[in-house]
Amino acid sequence: MNDNREFFARIADLCERSRSRYCPCYTGFLSPEEQVCAKRASADFPDVFCLTFGGVPDAERALLGFYPEEIYLRPSEPQATDKVYQEYEKEAGLAFVKIAGSGFRRFNHRDVLGALMSLGIKRETLGDILLDEEKKNAYVVTLATVAPFVCDTLTGVANDKVRVQCIPGTEMPVRQQRFADLSLTLASLRLDALIAAMLGVSRENAKRLVNAGRVSVNHAVCTAVDRVFAEGDTVSVKGGGKFLVDALLGQTVKNRYRVIVRKYL
Repeated sequence: MNDNREFFARIADLCERSRSRYCPCYTGFLSPEEQVCAKRASADFPDVFCLTFGGVPDAERALLGFYPEEIYLRPSEPQATDKVYQEYEKEAGLAFVKIAGSGFRRFNHRDVLGALMSLGIKRETLGDILLDEEKKNAYVVTLATVAPFVCDTLTGVANDKVRVQCIPGTEMPVRQQRFADLSLTLASLRLDALIAAMLGVSRENAKRLVNAGRVSVNHAVCTAVDRVFAEGDTVSVKGGGKFLVDALLGQTVKNRYRVIVRKYL
C-alpha cells in the first residue's frame, strides 16, 4: 500500500473538505486493506460519516464517500437495501463496462487488468473485474470519468479482439466464488493455532508468519499471535491463501475446538 502517512493525510484532507464545504468527497477505488485504513483515518472526524461503494455485491475494490453529518442523512442498515444509500451510490460516479470477446479465447483476471492498464489509466479508476461462466466476456466497474475512454480505446484483450460498451449495473454478473471446506480441531481459538491448522505447519512457524506481518484479519495486518478469532472473520496469509472462518462448532470431549474454515479457491 502507499506510504501510510501520505495515505492518511489524503483521507484526512477529503474528510476536512467534506466537513468545511458541506459536500461529499470521494476516494478512488481502494483495496480491502486500504479501505480499512481509510475508515480508521476518517474516525478522527466524528461529524463526517463514510460509505463504501463497490457497484456489485461483495465487491473487493471499492471507493469511499465522506459525507458531513450536518446536512446528509446517514443510511440505515443494511446499506445495500436502504433507499438513501442507493441514491448516494447513484451519485458516487460509478460506471459499468462490458468487454465482449470474439468467443474463441478465454480470459482471466490478469489478461483484462493488463489490457486496461496498458491504456495508461490508473489502477484507482478501476473496481472489480468479473468474468462470465465461460470466461469469454469480462465486466468491469470503473469511475464514470474513464468509462467512455475505455469504450473508445480498448480493442483487444489477450490477443483477442473485443467490443466494449457501457451497460447498466443491473447487467453485471453475480460473482462466482468457489471454496474448499476444511474441518479443523484446535487446541485454542488463538490466531497462531488457526494458522498452523489451516496451512499444515507447526505453531512456531505460524507465529513467525504472524510476527512477520504476513497475516491479515478482516483485511488489516495482525501481529498478535494470541488474538482470538471469531466466526465470520476473514484471514489472509501472504503466500498461503485466503480463508473464511465459517462456523465454530463447540468443543470436543477433550476440550478441543471444532472449527469449519472455507478456503477461497
